[in-house]
Amino acid sequence: MQLHPVVAWEVPNSSELLRLLVGGGLTNEGEHVTWELGEKANNTAMFAMYISLLRAQGLDCSNFYGSLPVQAVEAELAKTLR
Repeated sequence: MQLHPVVAWEVPNSSELLRLLVGGGLTNEGEHVTWELGEKANNTAMFAMYISLLRAQGLDCSNFYGSLPVQAVEAELAKTLR
């Protein structure tokens, strides 16, 4: 894995991000979203969750602590599916 610098910005929640994506914010009216753009939107939403988790724990966002937001999603999904 190679870590790269990122721009930290106030990312809207995933529903709003997708609305902006398909509603003409990042695509043309009526245009289909490509898988590449969908993957970027997903990565952006996951990064926003990661930043939120770090901030909630009082951790510095400039460090990687070895956990990913998808782990929290998986844990909640596992609880739901029991």
